[in-house]
Amino acid sequence: MIIMMDKQRIMARFSKAARNYQSAATAQYEIAKKMISLMQEYIPLRPQKVLEIGCGTGLFSRLMLQHLKPQKMVLNDICPAMMPEVMDILTSPHTFSCADAETYAFPKDIDLIASCSTIQWFNNPRAFFENCYVSLPNSGILAFSTFGHDNMHEINATADVGLSYRSKSELIAELLTLNYTILVAQEEHLQLYFESPLQVLLHLKQTGVTGIKNHRWTKGTLRAFCDQYTARYGTEKGVSLTYHPIYIIAKKKHQLNTPITNNRTTNKRNIAMNENIYFVSGIDTGIGKSYATGLLAKQWNTSGIRTITQKLVQTGNTAISEDIVLHRQLMEIPLTVEDHQKITMPEIFTYPASPHLAARLDNREIDFTKIRQASLTLSHRYDAVLIEGAGGLMVPLREDYLIIDYIQEMQYPLIFVTSGKLGSINHTLLSLEAIAKRKINLHTLVYNTFPVHKDHTISSDTELYLRRYIEKHHPEALFVRL
Repeated sequence: MIIMMDKQRIMARFSKAARNYQSAATAQYEIAKKMISLMQEYIPLRPQKVLEIGCGTGLFSRLMLQHLKPQKMVLNDICPAMMPEVMDILTSPHTFSCADAETYAFPKDIDLIASCSTIQWFNNPRAFFENCYVSLPNSGILAFSTFGHDNMHEINATADVGLSYRSKSELIAELLTLNYTILVAQEEHLQLYFESPLQVLLHLKQTGVTGIKNHRWTKGTLRAFCDQYTARYGTEKGVSLTYHPIYIIAKKKHQLNTPITNNRTTNKRNIAMNENIYFVSGIDTGIGKSYATGLLAKQWNTSGIRTITQKLVQTGNTAISEDIVLHRQLMEIPLTVEDHQKITMPEIFTYPASPHLAARLDNREIDFTKIRQASLTLSHRYDAVLIEGAGGLMVPLREDYLIIDYIQEMQYPLIFVTSGKLGSINHTLLSLEAIAKRKINLHTLVYNTFPVHKDHTISSDTELYLRRYIEKHHPEALFVRL
C-alpha cells in the first residue's frame, strides 16, 4: 500500500520518540557511522559550511562535528521537539532551523548538504535533489542515506503497510539527469533480531517510524500479526527486521554546454540522453587510457555504480577489440553480453593506424550513427558508460573531423589522462587550452602512474603542478591519481 506522507503525523510520532531514539536507533547509528566513513573517503576537501536535513536528535550531527569538523552547521528538522535534543551542539556559529525540507528555503554559502535516514519520508525526492543542486555551489556535495525496496519488508508483508522506496539505480538515474557526478553509491542489508513481534513494534515506536499511517490494533489483529510474523521470520536468534540502507555521495557539476552543430547535423535527442556517458581521452598514444578506463570502471563498479566501457574506434584488430579485453581484465570480469554482441566495440578496423587512415585502408567509412546508437544502448543498461577514444584529442576520425570534434558535438563530460613523464605538463596544458576553447566539460584529470616513472623528481613535481593547476583553473573538475 503506497501512501502519501502525512507530515503532521510523521512530526508527531518522531516528537514522541525523541526521548528514546538514541538508545533504540541501533541500525540508524550503524548507518550514520557508515555515512561518515564514506564521506571521509570520497569528499576531497573538508566542508566548511554544512546543512543537515532531518537532524533528529543529533545522532549523525555529532558524528559529523567529530570527524568532519565543519566551521558552521545548520541543523534542520521538521519537528520543533528536536531542538532541545541538539542544544548541546548549538554553540555559535551552529544553528537550528525548524522547517519541512521539501519547502525549506536553504541557506546560502553551503558547501555540503547531508542527510541520514530521512529522504524516504519525502513525497518528492527529485524536487529535493533539484533544490539542493540550485543551492549548492559548483563542486558542492550532496551526501545522503535513504532506504531501498527491502527495507522493513517483514512489516510490509505482514501488516500491509510501508513506504514507497526507490532503488539505488533509480536514485542514481535521477541525480545524473540533474547533472550531478556520482562519487560513490553503495547499499547493504542490516538484520536486527528481537525476542518477539511485539518487541519489533516497540522498536518502531521508539524510533518514530510508525508515522506512515494511523494503524489501530485490536487484540485479534495484533495476535494475527504476531503469529504470521513469527511463522515467517522467526529464527534461532529471534524474529528478524531488515534495514536496507542506500548511501550516495554526489557532486554538483557545471551546467552542460549548449549543443553545437559546427555545420553538421546534431542529434539533439541523443545529446539529451548523454548524462551518464563519459569520454576518456589523453595527451597522447600510449599514455594509459585503456589502463585508466578499466581501473576507473572497476572502481565505479566497486562503489556501486554499474559501469561498462566502450571503445570508440578500434584499429589493428579484426574480431574483437584488444582494448575491451584489457578493460575486462582490469575490471576482473569476463567478456559481457554486450562485448559478444559488439555493442562495446561497434567499429573495428584491421590496420594499426589512426582511425581515418585505418578506415580508408579497409575501404569503408566510420559509421558514427552505429557508434552513437551503441553508446545509447549501453547508457540504458548501465549506470555509467566510459568511452575510450583513440590516441589524443587531435586524432582525425575523418580528414575534416577530429576526436575533439566528436566530444564537443556529443557534449560528453571528459575524463582526461596524463602522466608524470617529461613533457606531460606541456602536453596537458595545451590540451586543457583546447578543451576550454571548445567549452568541453572537464570532468576528471587522471594522473596515471603506471608504469612507474623512473625519474621520481620529475614525476612528483609534475603531479603537484598539475594538481594545483586543476584546483586553480578547473576547480569543478576532479583530480584522480591511478
